[in-house]
Amino acid sequence: MRFVPARTPEQQSGLMLHVPRQLFVSQQTAVIDAIRAHLATLGTVAPVGRRGVEQLSPGELRRGHWHGGCWARGLRIERRRAGSE
Repeated sequence: MRFVPARTPEQQSGLMLHVPRQLFVSQQTAVIDAIRAHLATLGTVAPVGRRGVEQLSPGELRRGHWHGGCWARGLRIERRRAGSE
């Protein structure tokens, strides 16, 4: 058996960032996949990935029969959030 030294608090704190980040990435992926699935049922095919959904124009979203413009408004909010990071 090989023994290794205990991690320092700095090392441990750095590793602790990976768990919430991985959780965020997996949740973000699930939301994007759900958005793409909903758009597909409405007739709009979005390219794969986060950038593919972001690249859709409000005109493409309206063509998918999304009512009231709520989808386009939500997408603008998400684009602003992504730009502020």
